[in-house]
Amino acid sequence: EYGVVDGETGKLVPADKLPLVRALGGQTVAEHELCLRTATANQDLWLSVTATPVRDASTKTSYGGVVVFRDITEERAANRKYHELNERFSGVFRASKDAIAFGTLDGRVPIISPSYTRIFGYTAADFDRGLTFYQITPPEYHEMEKTELARVMRDGATVEYEKELLHKDGRRIPVHLTAFLVPSDEGEPIGLAAIIRDITEERQAAAALRESEVRWRSLLTHSHDFLIIVDRQGTVLSLNRVRPGETAEQIVGRSVFDLLPVAAEGNAR
Repeated sequence: EYGVVDGETGKLVPADKLPLVRALGGQTVAEHELCLRTATANQDLWLSVTATPVRDASTKTSYGGVVVFRDITEERAANRKYHELNERFSGVFRASKDAIAFGTLDGRVPIISPSYTRIFGYTAADFDRGLTFYQITPPEYHEMEKTELARVMRDGATVEYEKELLHKDGRRIPVHLTAFLVPSDEGEPIGLAAIIRDITEERQAAAALRESEVRWRSLLTHSHDFLIIVDRQGTVLSLNRVRPGETAEQIVGRSVFDLLPVAAEGNAR
């Protein structure tokens, strides 16, 4: 069939339902998708159409209409590929504990995994309304991230880096991010994929370890007792004082049993 086809029903649009005709009748049409099919064109032309009536200022009656057409042919083709991509990797998306997101080359985010919503609070609808990665990334990371993603686009490299993302409630969440190009079946890049791991617990564990090390160092430095730290095999890892004529370097790495009197070694073991 040739003519104007409705994007939702797939049927030809009657003349009295065309956006301009509806606008002349006083109706407003917002972002309605139509397909223009001709006998000579090699492919369908998809359009997003917005039509607004022009009214007389005094009588409020419509005497004309303004129609805005936006070519969405490539956008629809890309969305079809994204849908196929989502279907192909849906099992991975559902099973992954890490967040997974797919971004288009023009900055949109058409696909996120369930874990993305669980960790960061955002839904697919938030991104459908125009939310971008840069909006949920604190400003101090923008330049670094642009540099890293430029490497992906220029060299096809897989990059890894750490930054923070803003949760939907405003909290900052530290993450480790792995980004890489996603090609089409023809080998052309169609977007970027990112695997995003929440490293909050890792950061907290590292901070606790550093704090513990500081406490132990303080204890070793200031204690009047003779303290030795050994591993499970009895190897000396650290000590706070040595016997006259010895250095710490001579003791660390040796077996603690070498330091004990022979008579006491059996009981110590």
